[in-house]
Amino acid sequence: MTDFIDQAKAAIEREDYTAVIDLLRPLACEGCTEAEFLMGYLFFTSAEVTKDESQAWLERAAAKDHPEALYHLSGLGQQIDFGPPEDETHGRLLIRAAELGLPQAQRDLGCFYAIGEGGFQQDQVLGRLWYGRAAAQGHADAQYNFGLMLLEGAGGPAEPDTGMEWVRRAAKQGDAAAIHFLSDCPK
Repeated sequence: MTDFIDQAKAAIEREDYTAVIDLLRPLACEGCTEAEFLMGYLFFTSAEVTKDESQAWLERAAAKDHPEALYHLSGLGQQIDFGPPEDETHGRLLIRAAELGLPQAQRDLGCFYAIGEGGFQQDQVLGRLWYGRAAAQGHADAQYNFGLMLLEGAGGPAEPDTGMEWVRRAAKQGDAAAIHFLSDCPK
């Protein structure tokens, strides 16, 4: 089964969506969670799949706590194809994806809490917490924003040395905002 999943991922990279569907559909229909997720994920590529079909596959994988399926469902709204959670139900999906350890979901929660967006009340403490979790997993944008929160003392005590270290880590990964920040920062 793993071979088929790997072949399907390679076909996604090649944008050979007919091959992807041929490989994944039987596995997804048998209940393979990763295949269900990938079938749902095809909507976010240039494959010719409908939003409703994608949502159905993502919901199957999300019901089994697949973090990426939960994340993609959280932003799959009625008005737009992908964006911030549009209601409490979608917000809970994002929280669950973050709780399961998905760095992108943790980063998004950090952002939404830090600035009070996406249906989340502004809460600097929670923003710092979620940015920190994603940063620890190597998410460059989260490293930068976590570093800024530490520098500024947002959501907790100021920790200038540690904050600068996180910004440097983000810059080493090529994060443009971190690089710009460091270039403007007095030495």
